Amino acid sequence: MKRTRNDAVKAAVTSYLERRNYPDIDFFNNSSTSRSAEEMAVATIVQYESSRANSILFSCINNDPGHYDVQYTRLVSFIKEINIEKVKNELLGLLTPLLCHMYLEMLRGGHGGAAQMFLKRHSATLPQKDLSYHQPIDGNLPSALYRPNSLEQLFNSLQNGTIDNETPEKDYMNQLLDDIGSVYTLQEVESRPSIAAFRSCKYDIYLSQDALNMLKAYLAKHSHVLLIQVLQTWFHIDINSDSKKNSEDDEEQPEDVNANCEEKLNDKH
Repeated sequence: MKRTRNDAVKAAVTSYLERRNYPDIDFFNNSSTSRSAEEMAVATIVQYESSRANSILFSCINNDPGHYDVQYTRLVSFIKEINIEKVKNELLGLLTPLLCHMYLEMLRGGHGGAAQMFLKRHSATLPQKDLSYHQPIDGNLPSALYRPNSLEQLFNSLQNGTIDNETPEKDYMNQLLDDIGSVYTLQEVESRPSIAAFRSCKYDIYLSQDALNMLKAYLAKHSHVLLIQVLQTWFHIDINSDSKKNSEDDEEQPEDVNANCEEKLNDKH
């Protein structure tokens, strides 16, 4: 009887295992453990469809709280040193909501004291935000969740496309930052409607393709898992179509972005 190539390979492996006194030869010879190429292909498809590459499958909220400060500080430094103003300004809009979520994650992990120091240290250095490009993904959250004459008026002004004279100087994120600064335990979050609303949905931020590519390159090379987890859990990033259209009109800009990104990443340790 003519043996197939698979049979020949199997016989050679079995012979080798016998010479080495391998104890589980019977299991190897069991045909039920063998799979055809079709079965392996189906298993591979199922695996790809039921999982996602680079997904974070565990919580790292109990990590050393110092990691939060180190990772956030490095990200801030990276963004502020970007030479392309448009890209830098887009990524600066990520810092305030990221700081708020990282603070709440530290409270969740039981690091209350370290979290307060973390928030105090970094909140003073935050840039002003343009809420017309950065807002909760739900957009129309109930006005009862916000203070009258502040956040409610701000949302109404933004939805109407105008900012009237009664709109306060502080935007939504700065007001939220003030609220979060007065919360010292995770149990207090539910009693603060603005914070509860902030944590009830992902935060929607619009980035150009250039800014997104630079952020991805930084995270892939330098980011800690806890920073990636916070971004994946609490943020929804959309590509700004207007920025994409403008970038198509400027052919030299993508090359400048890539060169700047490569230069910045090479300077990092």
